[in-house]
Formats: sequence, C-alpha cells, structure tokens
Amino acid sequence: MGIIQYPTPIPASVSVLPSLKFMITTDNLATITTPNYLNSANMDAANPISNSDVIMMLYNYSLQTTSGTYGLFVPSVSGATGKITLTLTTIQQSTVVTLTQAQVQAMYATPQLIVANPGTGLAVIPTAAQIITLVGTSAFAGGGIAQLQWGNTIHGAGTLALDATTPAAEITAAASQVYTQYGIVTTTVSPIANVNGLGLYFSNATGAFTGGIGSTVAIALNYMVVPV
Repeated sequence: MGIIQYPTPIPASVSVLPSLKFMITTDNLATITTPNYLNSANMDAANPISNSDVIMMLYNYSLQTTSGTYGLFVPSVSGATGKITLTLTTIQQSTVVTLTQAQVQAMYATPQLIVANPGTGLAVIPTAAQIITLVGTSAFAGGGIAQLQWGNTIHGAGTLALDATTPAAEITAAASQVYTQYGIVTTTVSPIANVNGLGLYFSNATGAFTGGIGSTVAIALNYMVVPV
C-alpha cells in the first residue's frame, strides 16, 4: 500500500529547528531509504521536507494490527534536483513478541518471526534479549535447545544471532521466569550472506515442544539496524 501518512508536523515543532514530523508507511526499510522515495510528486505541498527536519516514522506498518517498526530518519534534500534521501539514525530499537502455546509448539517446523526483514543491504543486529516464559495451566515439555536466528531455517538450524542458544529447560521451566541473553559478544565472523536482509526468527532443535496449556513465551528484544 505504501505511504499512509505523509510527513506531518505538529504545532509545537513549527518554526523550531530541528522540525519534527510524523509519518506512517507500509513499506520496508530498504524501500523508504531509496533516494527519491519522497519527492515533490508525492509530497503534500503544504509540508515540504528540508534538511533541518527529523521524521519520526512507523514503517512496516500493518493496518490489521495497527503496529509497525519505529525509527527516526533524517532527510537529505538535493538543492539542484529536490531529490530526497532518508537515512535511519543509529538508535536502539526494541520489540516484544509473545508466542502463543500453538506458536511455541510449531516453531520447530515453522520458525516464528520476531523482527521483519529490513531489506537488502541492511542487517538486524540484536544487543540483548529476554526470553520470558509465562506458565499457565501446565508447563511446556519436550522440544530442544531454542535460538534467535537470522532467517527462517527450520529445526533451529539458522545462523545464531545471540551469544548462545537458549536451553530447552528455559522454555520448559515449571514456574514463570525471565532468561536474559546478549548479542554476540565474542569474536565471531558471520558471512554477510547470513545476515543481509534477513529477519530474526525464534526456532528450536530436536523436536516440537508439547504441552504448555495456557502458557506463552515472549521475546523482548533490543536491536539495531545497520548497513552491510
């Protein structure tokens, strides 16, 4: 669908530098950072973009869930052509995704999406994660080691995106708990092909988890999007 709300200022930011504007789009990061994504043909003439603006944006926006990925962007406007290029500022981002009983049971064969694909030339780099197991009527059982990984390779066989895998015992815990992990902290080389333009997924090895009536597993993730 593309742009839902063009960059719109709020009264308090008018005649103030930098000027803060708000925008919503269903497009992904690779699309909106393409030069000339915003231009005189698709902009509101009453709210032109300048180099002194800062755009607060929800991209990857879903009309069904009314949610998207938050980012701050700075524009570069060419004086000669008026071409606008948006650049994501390097800021920490965060998300919380709660997996239902059915999703936890399914993630062995169907890795569950945590952060969407940012687009070619970009990588999602986690800095910290909390794996939050909330036990309902019964705890999960079976399964195997879990992991946050780049890409949706089944059976937990994707490229590990944290400092270690998540022990199965953290998913099958008898009582509700929070298990904290961090980004890759050792000297590790990951081929660009293993991270470029890939979303982050949660999967597990060995076999499917069972049980877990009324139980959930939430992934609270801090991450950055960087060029690769």
